[in-house]
Amino acid sequence: MIFTIAIASFGPQIATAQNDQNSANAYFTGAIGASVAGFFEGDIGDGSDSSGDFDLSAGGRIAVGYTLFKDIRTEAELAYRRLNFADEFDNDQNVVQSEGNVAVTTFLVNAIYDFDSIVPNYDIYFGAGLGIANVDVGFNRDADFELIRGDYTAGAGQFRLGAERELANGMRLFADYTYLYMAEATFDGFITAEGDTEQSFGAFDSHEWAIGLRVRF
Repeated sequence: MIFTIAIASFGPQIATAQNDQNSANAYFTGAIGASVAGFFEGDIGDGSDSSGDFDLSAGGRIAVGYTLFKDIRTEAELAYRRLNFADEFDNDQNVVQSEGNVAVTTFLVNAIYDFDSIVPNYDIYFGAGLGIANVDVGFNRDADFELIRGDYTAGAGQFRLGAERELANGMRLFADYTYLYMAEATFDGFITAEGDTEQSFGAFDSHEWAIGLRVRF
């Protein structure tokens, strides 16, 4: 009888503790930062090739994750960055003025490993992710002459290295570096000189630095 009462008495407390632990394993992150994309190549659809660089650009990301084990977590991440073309690009070995941007929206599933840092109160993490990128290209010679306009979806992958510090109420402040890679794709686009035509945009990458918050719930 006493044993039965003890079980009934402690049972709800154990269940509550387990629910609290499970809820603490779930988290949400949000971050903003800057990115510099690497060299790009594109076929603008009229038989000529274009290549060039990007300027410093801005972006942001959100993610929902879950800590599977003590040091391993997984998350689903949605990110957006607006990559601005540099002022000049090479068009069949001729230097031409350019403007416009590439808007990149990515959805990736990440796996992240947390490990203790030698610096007190800070933790280091490393992660990798795979998914897809929607790439919307608006590449112009000037405001009235479009060289590449269109969008496509391609495979994407990333590596991330960062550090975070515990704050209050289950919140963590973090800063990290991400290397993002987007695969080459061919798509139906538009060019002022030719109209609708098949175009291609080569594989390119982006180096990104961000700061954000991770909140448990």
